[in-house]
Amino acid sequence: MHVEQEQGYECIRRQSRWEYKTKEELERDSPSRKCGLSPEKEARWTREMVFMLQKAGMQLRIPQWGIAIAATLCHRFYARKSMKKNDRFVSCPK
Repeated sequence: MHVEQEQGYECIRRQSRWEYKTKEELERDSPSRKCGLSPEKEARWTREMVFMLQKAGMQLRIPQWGIAIAATLCHRFYARKSMKKNDRFVSCPK
């Protein structure tokens, strides 16, 4: 990555009200990994979750863009919450 690009990303990160993380930060700070979940298992569970969303969305005839938004929201949720503490197949926790 070029120095100018890195500086541009840092500028965007500082100015945004949203929190942006690099791939390394996401992997290092993963709540699931902090709870003892292996990277392989976390990746497998994520694939299973997205596959379930895709299958349910197709059965409900939801447009592909709607399914993609659901998958993105799940990724965002599990960037902050542990998969070990929050079941990936439960959509409405109490």
